[in-house]
This record gives sequence, structure tokens and C-alpha cells, in this order.
Amino acid sequence: MQVQNRFVNVKIIILTILSISIITLLYHIWGVNDRPSIWEIKDRLPFHRAKAPTEIPKKIWYKLGSQGLGDKAREWTDTCINKNPNYRVEFVRDQAADAYVVKEYADRPDIVETYMNLSVPILKADLFRYLVLYNEGGIWSDLDVTCEGPPIDEWIPEQYKEAAGMVVGWEYDCGYEPTFIRMFQTWWLMSKPRQPHMMMVIEDILEGVRNKTREHNVAVSELNMDMVENVIKFTGPKRVTDSVLKSLEITMGQPTPWEEISHLEQPKLLGDVLIMPGYAFALGSNGCQKDLDLGPQLVRHHYAGSWKNTKGGERRERRSPRHLGVARSPLGHGSAQDGE
Repeated sequence: MQVQNRFVNVKIIILTILSISIITLLYHIWGVNDRPSIWEIKDRLPFHRAKAPTEIPKKIWYKLGSQGLGDKAREWTDTCINKNPNYRVEFVRDQAADAYVVKEYADRPDIVETYMNLSVPILKADLFRYLVLYNEGGIWSDLDVTCEGPPIDEWIPEQYKEAAGMVVGWEYDCGYEPTFIRMFQTWWLMSKPRQPHMMMVIEDILEGVRNKTREHNVAVSELNMDMVENVIKFTGPKRVTDSVLKSLEITMGQPTPWEEISHLEQPKLLGDVLIMPGYAFALGSNGCQKDLDLGPQLVRHHYAGSWKNTKGGERRERRSPRHLGVARSPLGHGSAQDGE
């Protein structure tokens, strides 16, 4: 009987030690008083662990539609590629974009499921640009954008290069009243990887998709342009502007100081987001005074607008692409090749 009691006591001691060890482990992992936020959980996912670079990666991303790269688009993109030979260039086709999202966001099935089921091309293309910039960083450029002025490496003032996690630019600013609703253009975006502001854009789009599917009682694949109503607000410039500023308000703990970031004559750093004046990325949309000492125009948007139709863009592959993604040139730059 005494031996049995000793065995029971030893068993109790072992269980007690195990319990204390487990509690201690959980304390160090999660904390006792705080449940992890969605941001903390995401920071533990595999592709969030790598240390973010001190500068925006020297990579330019382009998304090809089913028509491939036409002569005019090649002419426009060449202005950026030729002027910035130290930048890697990626032309991504539809199949390669799908494979990328499935692989890189495998631990976010909600993202993969939403992305893969979107049937409106512009919605899917918009979401892809934010997903690739969040995961890898670099520069997103639409195909109908030309680079003007100096090389990209000279765009960000030296004092902001390390601090700037994102670079955005006003589409409408100079010459507009303070009450005018301002938006960041999205034909040219620059970002370090794993920017929480970019993830806020992604999360808000996912929420918007969920709301619309519930409102219309349809599957994601059945969403169309009429149901979405306004692409600019749903996945475009207004979505990006609202989400980035919301994220900044959370991280900075204060409302957006509109008086400090509107009517800009020079780049303005707000938190870790560098806001470029309207003339930098959208000179044609801004009415800046000619007597002001302004910087150079950096890009020009040519408004090809291939998505502006009832279908939201090209729907079917009309050519057989030779490559899913990018064809490498000897210099290491991407050169898209049209299908036959």
C-alpha cells in the first residue's frame, strides 16, 4: 500500500511539473493577459519572419492580360526598364499569378480562395498587385505608365530612404479645394515587403468581397461589375487610400492630419508612408501654380483603361503564351514574349 501511495505521489508531482511547464510556455508565447491580435498571428507566419530590407527592393512588377504585351505597352514599359538597368523586371501572366498566390499564400486559405474565385479581371489584377507587393515588395507599375525625369533611385529624398516603407502619390491634389476627396493613384506603387498598411488593403478587400456576396446572395465567382458598383472604391485608388490612412491612424494613434498632407509641393513622410505631390505621379490631373518651385514629373499615366468595360477587362486567353511568367534576358531583366 505504501509503495502504491508513493507511485501516486510521484505521478502527481510529474503531472504538476508538466502543467507548470506548459503554462510557462504559453505565457512566453502568448502572454497571460493579452490574446494575440490578428497582426501578431500573421507575423508568425513563415513569409512574415524574414527581416524587411532597409530600402524598397529594386524590382518592377507588371501584370500582363490575356492579350500579352502589345507594341504600345512595350514602348511604355521600355522607358522604365531602359532608364533603370539595375532593377529586376517581372512580367507576370495570368497563370503565373494564380500559381504565385496559391504557393505564397498557402497558409492564408481565405486569400487564396477569394483570389482564385474572382472572375472580374480588374478585381483580380488589383488584388494581385497588393498581394505581390506585400509578400516581396518592390514597385508595381501598370503597363500604360512611362518613366519621366531621373532614374528611380533618385526619386526618394535621401533623408527618407530608410524610413519610407511605402511610397504613394496623390492623383488629385494641386489646385483642388481642401474639401475635395483626395485619392492615391495606384498605377505606380512602391513598397517594402510585409508592410502592415498593405495587408490592411488586402484585408479590407476580402471584407468587401464577403459583404457583397452576402448582399447579393452569390458565390465569389458570381460577383460582377454591376454588383461591385464602383471598382475605384472596391479595389482601386479609394480602397488603397482609405485602408492605408486607416492603418496609419492605428499605428500613429492619431487622426489623419489632412492639412499636412494636402496641397503638397514636396514629398511628405507620414509615419512610414512617403506621400508624393500630385505632380510627381499625376501631373496631368493637377493644376499646380507654375511659379512654384516644384520637383520633376516622375511618371506619366497614359490611361489605356483596358478594364473599363462591362466585363472589367479581358476575360479569355486569345493567344497561347510561350511562358507562364517572365522570360529572362542575359542581363537578368524580364522580357515578356507575346504568344503566337
